[in-house]
Amino acid sequence: MQFCFQVKITFEIIKRTILSLCLVTIALLATYGQNKKAERDSIALTKFEKALADIDAKDFAIIVDTYGNSYETNTDIANFLSYEKDFMLLQGQIIAKNGYTNKLEVIDSNQATDKK
Repeated sequence: MQFCFQVKITFEIIKRTILSLCLVTIALLATYGQNKKAERDSIALTKFEKALADIDAKDFAIIVDTYGNSYETNTDIANFLSYEKDFMLLQGQIIAKNGYTNKLEVIDSNQATDKK
């Protein structure tokens, strides 16, 4: 009778210990997930600010991924639009409809924020 009582007490102690460990693990995982989300948000904000600075400095390039009604991905990096200070460069069949580098002088530009 005493042996059964000791086993029952030991089982209760083990059950409480496992339950406590599970709760601590869940709490740690939730904290870790929040830290990861904050880290991802911080990285995204940094990338956005860098892109915004490049646009303001008029020094960026855009490589076309998809175009027109086609859902095929463009794998030719020779198709691009580049903005370098006072000039815009267009190159490739997709962008300029020819295979040459087309250099355009930008006289006036307007920057508008998307409402999304």
